[in-house]
Amino acid sequence: MKVIPWTMIAFEQPTTKAYLENLYQNGYVFEKIIVLLHPKWFGQYNAMIQSRQKHLEEIADLIATHTKIKIPYFERLDFSKYSSNIEVIDEFQFYPDALLDALDPNVQYFFSYLGVVPERFLKKAKWLHVHGGLMPPLRGSVCMYWGLLYRGKPGYTLFWQTEKIDEGKILYQDESDEDLPDLSNLSKGIELETLRIGIWYFDLYVRSKLLVDYFNGGCQEKVYSHAQIKEFAYPDRVFFVEHKEIAKFCLTKFFHYNGWQD
Repeated sequence: MKVIPWTMIAFEQPTTKAYLENLYQNGYVFEKIIVLLHPKWFGQYNAMIQSRQKHLEEIADLIATHTKIKIPYFERLDFSKYSSNIEVIDEFQFYPDALLDALDPNVQYFFSYLGVVPERFLKKAKWLHVHGGLMPPLRGSVCMYWGLLYRGKPGYTLFWQTEKIDEGKILYQDESDEDLPDLSNLSKGIELETLRIGIWYFDLYVRSKLLVDYFNGGCQEKVYSHAQIKEFAYPDRVFFVEHKEIAKFCLTKFFHYNGWQD
């Protein structure tokens, strides 16, 4: 296995699982993983999953068939599979003081969670993240949908995080040519929110694929030029959670779900 010279900050949730499993299947492990969050978090997450489990597993099985990789979204992880150096910080909060104390300014940290890393953590060490949109100008939340609406395919960006939302130095970015999963054979009457959660699994798989492409290419920089970005005619703005009608439109048009019953 090839060792990625970063420390992953591993919140045990779907984003982390997508990165770790896809990288592992392609021959990569992290130099170190710092595992965060008390098992209570997994219990709360599981409660949400169990309330939607039948349909989420149906969607996940379809995506696994499409991508040829089975990501353990509904299981506890054995982190030792993905690194020989594991540190556990057993505190029930997302950014505990114990993590701040553990940070080494000489180490590069890969951030798998969604959101913004607090400034005090950014000041102590360097943090990398894969954003689910082509930066700039697609910044903020759920940019997979906006990429589909503007370009017919999503784009992704590996970058150094700063205190500003999705404005750090870009290392690697690309639009995905991965065929989108066809949801036309899913059960009818699946709730919109369940579909949104379910298709997020595919979004995470493609994010992890970008990271694999980056390492397979020898970590060579790939950044879209200003002229290329101008041709996209994107509005340069920060997007937030999409309106439910936009999500429904994208799931119908691009993923071919036709089982709506509302």
